[in-house]
Amino acid sequence: MKAIILILINFLITFGFSVSDGLFAVVFKDVVGNGIFLSFAFFFYSFSKIIFSPFAGRILDSMGVERVLGFSLVLFTAVSAVFILSDDKIIILTARIIQGCACAFFRPVLLCAIASEGKFSNLGRRAGQLDISFYLALAAGTFYGGFLFDASGKTGVFISIALCCVMSLLLFLLFRECLKTHGTAKEKPSANRLIPAANPALTGYLVYIFFKAWGISSVCIYLPVLMHNQGFTASNIGFAVSIPPFVMAFFLLFTGRLADILKKNTMVFTGGAVAAASYLSIPFAYDLPSIILIIIIGGAAGAFSQPALAALLLESAPDGQTGRTIGLFNTVMGLGFSVSPIINGLLLKFAGIGSIFIIAGITGLLSSMYFADCTENLVGDAADYKY
Repeated sequence: MKAIILILINFLITFGFSVSDGLFAVVFKDVVGNGIFLSFAFFFYSFSKIIFSPFAGRILDSMGVERVLGFSLVLFTAVSAVFILSDDKIIILTARIIQGCACAFFRPVLLCAIASEGKFSNLGRRAGQLDISFYLALAAGTFYGGFLFDASGKTGVFISIALCCVMSLLLFLLFRECLKTHGTAKEKPSANRLIPAANPALTGYLVYIFFKAWGISSVCIYLPVLMHNQGFTASNIGFAVSIPPFVMAFFLLFTGRLADILKKNTMVFTGGAVAAASYLSIPFAYDLPSIILIIIIGGAAGAFSQPALAALLLESAPDGQTGRTIGLFNTVMGLGFSVSPIINGLLLKFAGIGSIFIIAGITGLLSSMYFADCTENLVGDAADYKY
């Protein structure tokens, strides 16, 4: 029951906000315009996720799943109310900061909840189920949002977000008892640490996720630009960029279970290396079938590695520091998403758009190899080391 409630809440929140986030520049055009305030809306949202993630992890270790999940859902609901009630750009920017804060709490609390539900042997399957609900909601919400905005304007979009938030909050209140856990902190010496104690595997995870986020950001931002430069129509570009969430959701049906059977670090390395190879091939694809094939391969590779990486992260978290480990992981991932556009902008100016995908592929391959080196002595489900 607990897993079902978590999956439903994850789906509702992701679906609700993906309705507007995919069309943010269009939905909020009358409020923030197309200039500096639009950039601020995205920057403050991303920056608040990065800043609040370590604190979210520490609070989660101290207070437990139920309280932190409730807090994040209240924040999401407050943001949806602001979207309905206010047209002031400063208030909307403040709401985006609060939305980023809520996201910083939301993902770690879901992962901690599935980790606390049972034994490590099923972590891959449970992490996969959580990610399936995320990608299905992301794909469906983005698709639905366009039709909803055309039919009822931004008011319909905002009401849809609010309904999803209210339903998720009601689910939480109705099933609050089954979500209760105590804080994960067990050892006083670690209670005041903002980040977890380092270990070789964790270092490998962080390097890997930084450059994975870098690669994903590179493709999401610059693949449409590359396709436009090659003369593809807007419908072709839209079709291509809508494929990854569906591919991820489909393959996660199988890869979550595989993560409980196969060696997890091998799955992560293989998925990362194949995804990086797909980035390297993008500049050499000149027709739509080739681009779609590359996107499908990259999405399948991402789905192959993702549940295994989530399970490894939870297994290897030091005692009493699960929340902080996830918080640090999300912070580094956010930095990868944030740094990538800056460097890629320079690459675009001085080396051309093809260099963006080449660099993303090379760094992805190198980070996958570094991950493999850091985890080669990893044995068992509880992340024991032969050091």
